[in-house]
This record gives sequence, structure tokens and C-alpha cells, in this order.
Amino acid sequence: MKDMPLNEPTVFFGSDPLISSFINDTPHSGETVIYSIHLPEYNHLVEDLKIFLDIKEHERAVKYYKDTDKNRFIISRILLKFALARYTQSTINDIMIELLPNKKPYAPKYPKVFFNVSHSGHYTILAISNNPIGIDIEYINLNTNFHDILQYVFDDIEIQFINNAVNQTKAFYSLWTRKEAFVKALGKGIDDDFFKIPCLGGRHVLYPSLLTNSQHWRVHNFTIDVDDYIGAIAMPLNQFLHDEKLPLNTFPTTLESLMRMSQ
Repeated sequence: MKDMPLNEPTVFFGSDPLISSFINDTPHSGETVIYSIHLPEYNHLVEDLKIFLDIKEHERAVKYYKDTDKNRFIISRILLKFALARYTQSTINDIMIELLPNKKPYAPKYPKVFFNVSHSGHYTILAISNNPIGIDIEYINLNTNFHDILQYVFDDIEIQFINNAVNQTKAFYSLWTRKEAFVKALGKGIDDDFFKIPCLGGRHVLYPSLLTNSQHWRVHNFTIDVDDYIGAIAMPLNQFLHDEKLPLNTFPTTLESLMRMSQ
């Protein structure tokens, strides 16, 4: 990380995944909080959690055709609200979530609180910080035919990296989650700029079109102790985690305990 240009925005990608470390749900003293949600553990709470949906959220929930998708939305959205209530030292009824013009969710009453959510398979990951943050998790589907999209997502060197990997599927998802987490931290979607996002290990100078300042970023992959999932987290460099472990919080599985989070 030495000799970093001071006037050019850069991003550093760690070459080794962070090792996740699950901790008990305790008061948060740090500036960044990450939660892991194993969705099946909360299906029994869906009916109880529905009461915390606002009108727009309820309308969105009923549009889901599959119960699994509907339950995932309800569980993820309401647990996010509980987490934000704890982070802001408020109550869940005080947490409203709206969308910015770029479709990125935010809490209007707490504009200096940033959060990001990712779903895949049976898991949801939440990240909350006082700085922009992006997080992504993907189920490593061994049947995915990703080779057809490589040229639209990666440059020649990145494609070569994937093709030369012992486990090409894992290499693909590792690089994909890095790009996805970073564009989410920047508040962008998967558009023409997605191709421009670097993702190989090491430090890269960013395209000027991606940022309007000289902010430096860092992105790391992580695991959740489940072999068929991989994730990535992106944060400003000066806000990154201070060790090689990613502390993952978990939520209690009873409504009474959840309510105590925002008291």
C-alpha cells in the first residue's frame, strides 16, 4: 500500500479471503457492523415480523409469487430495521427506508448512516457503517455457465485469471463479488461501468468516471463457514477492518429478543 497516488482514486483488493468469526449479539462499539442471516432460522417469525412493514413494503411483499421470496424479503427487511434501530440507538418504529434516485435504499432520518444488503440462496448479509459500504454474497452454483458472460464483465487479464484457475467457478464468483460489492459501495448499478471496475488482487488506479474525488478504497472477499458461499465487502480504505477476521453478528430468533435490540 506504499507509494499510493494522493490525487488519484485507487482501490486495493486483498488476495486472501477474510476469515469470518461469528460473535454473540452484543452492543456495538465500532463504526462498522456486519450481520449474517441464515433465513430458514427465521421462517417461524414471518407472521410476527409482518407488523413492522410499512404500506409500501407490504405492497411489495404481496407481489412476490413464491413464499420463499416473500419470506426472504420480510425477514431481511425487518431484521435490517432492527439492526438500524440498534445502530442509531432508536426504536424500530423510528426506522423508515426509502430509495434514492439510483434505487439505493437509505434511512431518511439518519442520512449519515450507510447500509447495504445482499441475498443469495439461504443467506442474507447486512452491513451498516458511518461511511459508504458495499457487500455482496453469492451461492457458488457449480452448474452456472458463466463463460458466456465473461467478455461483458471482465477484461482480458481477468478472463485469463479465471481460465487459468484450478477452480474456475470459485475464481469467477470471487471476482464477481468484488466488483458487485464495490459498485454497491459507489452507489452504482451493473451498467457500462461494471466492466471498468478492476477486481484482481493488488492496488488499482480507478477510472475518473467512477469517482468524483480521490477517495481510496479496499475490497476483500470473505467466507461464512459454508463452502458453497463466497462474499465480498468494500469500504473506504481508512475505515477498513483492522485484522484478518470479519466479525459477523447474528440476530436472536425470538421476537422478544429482537425487540430488546431497539430498547
